[in-house]
Amino acid sequence: MAASSDAAFDGGRLVCAALDDTMTRSGFAPGQIGTHPGGVGVVFCSEHRAFRDRFPSLAPEIHYAEQGAYTDLNVEVALVGGAHLTEIDLDGCRLERLLGDVDGDDLRPQLTSMTDGPLQDGLQRLDHLLQKVFRRAIAGGESHQ
Repeated sequence: MAASSDAAFDGGRLVCAALDDTMTRSGFAPGQIGTHPGGVGVVFCSEHRAFRDRFPSLAPEIHYAEQGAYTDLNVEVALVGGAHLTEIDLDGCRLERLLGDVDGDDLRPQLTSMTDGPLQDGLQRLDHLLQKVFRRAIAGGESHQ
């Protein structure tokens, strides 16, 4: 069963409300909502050169030489069976993988709790996790705040 357009946009608005502040403070544009059958995706874009200058150690394999390229954080939400987070990636690098770039083994338990519960709980955990990942990426992985 496909999610209704209204429910999808409501889910997208929840993602934006929860993450826009952290993402914009980290150099990304506010979330852009896109719906699909069964869910919604929200994309947070950062001009690639600015992203790379800000976070040189985060996903170093992502490199775009062309002028005007963007690096995107993608958040996917399933709406079938109760709204919940299903996937978070930075241009294809899953969040689990990004934790390795910031010495984030201590953060791994938070990943499961993000996707197992209701959307609003998962978004609150994701927001806190992203803050830690970005802080550590700026500090070169040395800060464990």
